[in-house]
Amino acid sequence: MTTLCSVDDFGLILDFAFGMADRGIPLTLVAIGPDRSVDATTRMDLGSTLARATRSTDRIVEVEEGVWIALLVDCNRQGALIYADRIGEGIAALGPVDCGIAAWSEAFDSADDLLEAARAALAVAREREGAHTEIHGE
Repeated sequence: MTTLCSVDDFGLILDFAFGMADRGIPLTLVAIGPDRSVDATTRMDLGSTLARATRSTDRIVEVEEGVWIALLVDCNRQGALIYADRIGEGIAALGPVDCGIAAWSEAFDSADDLLEAARAALAVAREREGAHTEIHGE
């Protein structure tokens, strides 16, 4: 089981993983957010569920109340879609969850750019009714 990490630790790991991605190891970020109507207790349950559903090599951080980022190392866009589906199915009882996916490419100049792309994809997914997954750049 993966444990939730601090924002500072996540930033260091993301910077390191971004450098590895530049050398050919796939890196994908998934921004995860429950429906805005979900209460605080359910959001805490979601964090625990995400930690249990995530590989031990990956990291999860809550970047703001109700928004998590999963850093998936050695995982491409297709693998991130499978992860998002698994998350959606695993926490369906907690309510609808939206995901935004951003996979590393040479178009990203920095780890922060990749992170912002995942968050932007989540924002697009949240504009639609129900649970949706949006892929940055599609």
